[in-house]
Amino acid sequence: MYTTLVKKGQAQRMLEEVHAVMPAIRKETGVLLRFLAGIRRIPLTILRDRVVTGDYFRENLEVLREIAADPYVAGSDIIGEELNDIRDLEPVIRELVRLASADPTFVIRIHAGENDSLPDNVAHSILCVKRSLLPGQAMPKMRIGHGLYTADLKQKKGKQLLLIFTTPAISIVFCLFVFLFITFYEGWRSHGAACGFTMLDQTEHRADTFAQVVMDAALRPSGGFTFSADDLVTFKDNGSIDVLDAPGQTIAPSVMKPRVPLKYSVSRTELRREQLDIVFNGDKATVTNGLGAAVASLVILSHDNFLFNHDQPVQPGETVTLHGSPRVNPPEPLTLPQIATTLFEETEEKIPYTATWLNKGQYLAKLDEPVFYSTGMKPDFFHVTHFIIGKF
Repeated sequence: MYTTLVKKGQAQRMLEEVHAVMPAIRKETGVLLRFLAGIRRIPLTILRDRVVTGDYFRENLEVLREIAADPYVAGSDIIGEELNDIRDLEPVIRELVRLASADPTFVIRIHAGENDSLPDNVAHSILCVKRSLLPGQAMPKMRIGHGLYTADLKQKKGKQLLLIFTTPAISIVFCLFVFLFITFYEGWRSHGAACGFTMLDQTEHRADTFAQVVMDAALRPSGGFTFSADDLVTFKDNGSIDVLDAPGQTIAPSVMKPRVPLKYSVSRTELRREQLDIVFNGDKATVTNGLGAAVASLVILSHDNFLFNHDQPVQPGETVTLHGSPRVNPPEPLTLPQIATTLFEETEEKIPYTATWLNKGQYLAKLDEPVFYSTGMKPDFFHVTHFIIGKF
């Protein structure tokens, strides 16, 4: 503890002397000595008539800012005659707390000096530091002495004082609990969900696809996100995005934040040869799945106005025979956005039976895997719902 360390013209000279001798001392003893810069809470009596208090503290703080990063400076110490309320020095403490925000090892020591007229200087010292914290700043390292009247920690005032110190600890424990809960409940595996639909015109072999995707993972995918060159990808609530030098479109892993859901949409228009091969014979329809993925459920409306429902999976290349019946009611006049909204609001049990908007020569196929677009990555757990509205 040295007031020399806050005096202009003397602080630099003292540190030069310390740097000259301290390495040898440490080598011989194995002990690293560091110093606290002493700031007198009241200027010395012999100086009091010659200084303005504000200028005195301002000069001390200016010097301390210049030397605070020195490896032999451990922090500050408010010392001297303990005759005033420590709250009078709150502006000084505020500056010391700002120094501590840049260096977590910076120590703030305060000789509180409680007496009959100032019994709460210890509590006020702590509160001064707490009120001086910057947003998000943790309590700095503190040492407080000379607390003759410190409140009984079992009484109300003492419990309030104790809460200042225990709250950060409780927060750390709670954060640790949340981290452990997430780790054991969700693990380190990645999760994803996607919903999309495709307008597939089998007569012109054209597919228009739109999908919305959300990905969540504890760790960023090492290979980034890979899309086809035909995919138009739009990320939601993201700033700049780095595209890697790779085939197609490869987005850098930095686009995802660990355990923060990443949302994006993918659209694509292209020529496709995949289709459902459908042969009608009166109230029967023979269907071969040529879509390249399993169909979970299917509704077909023939050109003769026969409606066919199938709610069992049809594997790629598999052929099934369906039995239909004439549709009585005319189709609902819904727009494409209304159809999309209807599809994703319906429950899975209703989907095969609610395509009341189908026109003759159309089908609705529900799939549980993405088709006709890229999802960017393959998570460990992936829930997908995809609809194909086909025209034949």
